[in-house]
Formats: sequence, C-alpha cells, structure tokens
Amino acid sequence: MKANDNKRIVAVGVGGAGARMIDRIIANRTEGVEFIAVDTDWQSLKLCKACKRLYIGRRDTKGTEISTVTDSVRGEEAALLHAGEISEVLDGAAMVFILCGLGGSIGSGAAWVVAKLAKEQGIFTAAIVTRPFAFEDAIRLTNAKQGFRHIEEEADSVTVIPNDSALRGAKWEDSIWEALKKTDEIIAQMVGQIARFRNQVGLIILTLQDLQWIMKGAGPTYIGIGESGAEDLIKEAVPKAVQLVFAP
Repeated sequence: MKANDNKRIVAVGVGGAGARMIDRIIANRTEGVEFIAVDTDWQSLKLCKACKRLYIGRRDTKGTEISTVTDSVRGEEAALLHAGEISEVLDGAAMVFILCGLGGSIGSGAAWVVAKLAKEQGIFTAAIVTRPFAFEDAIRLTNAKQGFRHIEEEADSVTVIPNDSALRGAKWEDSIWEALKKTDEIIAQMVGQIARFRNQVGLIILTLQDLQWIMKGAGPTYIGIGESGAEDLIKEAVPKAVQLVFAP
C-alpha cells in the first residue's frame, strides 16, 4: 500500500449515473482531480471520459454475466469480486469522492463497497449521491433506501441530493434529462470547489486537512449553494444558499 499523497483527490463515478456526473465535472474543466468510472455495463462505460474505467461486469462464479442483472445484491457482488482492482486504483489517495445515483443495481449495490475499500486504506471518503424521483417505481425507491443505509455506514460524509429538488422552478416543457443535468451541475460545482481548496490563496485558506477535520465522521450532510457577482456578495449569496439546501 502506498503512503497517502496529501494532495491526491480521486472522484469515483459508480454506475451509469456516476459516470454521467464524472463527465459533467470534466466538462467544467475541474483541475486537480483524478477521475475513475466503475460499471458493469461496458457499452456505457467506454463512453465515459474518465481517465480510468474499471469494468466489473465479467461473469461471476456461477457463470452469469453480471451486467445483465438489475438487483442491488448483484451490484454488490460485482464490486466484491473486483475488490482488489478497486483498491488498487484508490491506493495512495488523500480523499475520495464517491458519486452515484441510488436506486439502480450498481449505485445502490456497489458504491458502498467502494467506500468500504477506501475506508480500509484510511482514505477520507465523501459520498455524493442522488435519490430517485418520488414517482419512480417501488423497487428503485427500496434499493435507494438500502443503498443509503449501507454507504452511510462506510463513508465519512454523505450528501444526498433528491432528484425532485431539480424540479424546483422547472418549466412544464423541461424534460427529465434537463432536471438530471441540473443535479449533475450542482454535484460538479461541489467537487470543483473542494478541489480548488488545494491551491487557493486568499484571506481565509482552507486546506484538505481542514475539510477532513470538519467532515470526517459527519454522516449525512446538508449542502446549500449560493453565488453572487455583486459588490455585497455575502449578503446576496448567503440567503440563496439557505434557500437552496439539499438535505438527506
């Protein structure tokens, strides 16, 4: 095992939604982050722009192609079968973001395994996950609850962004994909801002070590986002952040 590089930040997108989040962060030209995508679907995985793509859909011990199944138990099995490969790509990191959409087989089943493997290496782990729309089927909602419970036990902090929150202020003509793009953009901003802490110089300097001290063992996390270009930016940005709170 390598000694942890106190500046190496890794973002792991688990499943199709996680890979989509990775692509959004890359499109924002986020620097200082190493991107890894993990999935059982090779056709989807090869389209992701992550620098490392880990395919975990090979046949299991029973000869079944894991990529053809949809329950979270099999997603968990896929990650456990490839635990060594996952641990290898995480080795030496100072911080790991785990990004996924809860509800599907891979996000709900495999993401918590990635968090557990990072935890075993003493890596600070922050999970950012989305929760299904309220109108989705009962199986996805149940998978999401189980997936959240598991990842909450393993990650140092967990931020849950309900997909329903992306519908706030949406127009009738907007598609579900437009709502998901909004959620992905919020996640990209969160990861990008934290990544910038490494080299940011200003009146208040916040290091990765400070972040770890604040967030380690925090469990469910509340996030508010507010921006302003006005001269009195604090008075304008803070109320926006309070209004736009994403909570578990």
